[in-house]
Amino acid sequence: MHWLWNFFLAKRQFSWLLITALIAAGTYAVLAIPKESSPEVIVPIGIVTVVLPGASPADVEELVTNKLEDSIANVDALDKLTSSSREGFSVVTAEFDANADIDKSIQNLKDAVDQAKGELPEDATEPVVTEVNFADQPILVLSISSDLSPVEFTELSERLSDEFKNVA
Repeated sequence: MHWLWNFFLAKRQFSWLLITALIAAGTYAVLAIPKESSPEVIVPIGIVTVVLPGASPADVEELVTNKLEDSIANVDALDKLTSSSREGFSVVTAEFDANADIDKSIQNLKDAVDQAKGELPEDATEPVVTEVNFADQPILVLSISSDLSPVEFTELSERLSDEFKNVA
């Protein structure tokens, strides 16, 4: 390693040329890398919800959640399967591999849920499969309050809403 330092000390012109080339290459790389202020984030997650009115969490788990999990567990590219059973409500979350085709994965999830429908209780609602899509989520949520009359407050909120929509 000592010889390397001696080389760069002896060849000062080469050292300066190398430093300049590295700085130029780094500057070019910083300027050439594409940048987005709000890149689209695709999360391969599907959520299945079913309502079973009046059922206890244990009944929801036994009659709905477990049957959905058994059917969904065989879906291709499934990375993680989690569920929650509450009073009268079941939520099953299917997380797919990061490199999975989200449209195909969600369709496979819907097919698996359709297969499990026949095993669900008759009084359970139709299972709803939802894709998590951050593009549909609000970026900012604002609230205002005032002592204005309802008419004035509505006018103020509409005016502020228009102004915020014009912010770019």
